[in-house]
Amino acid sequence: MVNLNALLGQLIGTGGQALKKGSRVLDTPGKKILAGGAGAALLFTGTGREVLKYGGVAALGALAYQAWKNHNTAKDGEEAPAAPQSLTPPPAGSGFVPQDEGARESLAKLLIAAMVTAAKSDGTVDEEEQQAILNHSEALQLTPEEQSLLFEEMGKPFDMEPVVKAATTPEIATEVYAVSVVAIGTPSTAERAYLKMLAKRLQLPDDVVASLHRTLGAQPA
Repeated sequence: MVNLNALLGQLIGTGGQALKKGSRVLDTPGKKILAGGAGAALLFTGTGREVLKYGGVAALGALAYQAWKNHNTAKDGEEAPAAPQSLTPPPAGSGFVPQDEGARESLAKLLIAAMVTAAKSDGTVDEEEQQAILNHSEALQLTPEEQSLLFEEMGKPFDMEPVVKAATTPEIATEVYAVSVVAIGTPSTAERAYLKMLAKRLQLPDDVVASLHRTLGAQPA
């Protein structure tokens, strides 16, 4: 059985790595799915990497919690802090990280789907890219079951609607957006448009979106 939370952690924890086919770097949707975004390496250092040990859901929950903490600070009239040097795990029962293991796995599956959807937002994943991803997933020591799940997601038509509909709370919506930014890294014009539309559809406050980008060291959408 696939541990989806652990798989999500592997995908977002490889931030900054380039997936190569021979000597040519593939700056494509396929590369981005397994390379993570450029900002992921900045996020998962220090405390962030400690959080990541508990799985991708915990890491993204910490990131989303920080963004909303900044939002509430600004609402109280205080100046929001700059990008944090470390991440604080969200309080138990806060809605950012489900306490039930089954609920965590369901959320991890949604976040993997969100990551793949974002990575496909500027094009399709062709056969050459799929082979390159397969090679890279083997280097990451993903199990055949994990590879199968990933390729099943990649084979689905590009559609943000299922991801948006499944983000039923502000906490989950923030995590969906965060993992999408990680998947995209440095955005193309099409990817920037996708992130703008995603933030709008998820009904995220502008300062929450900006906080996520600052923490990830990612370009604004």
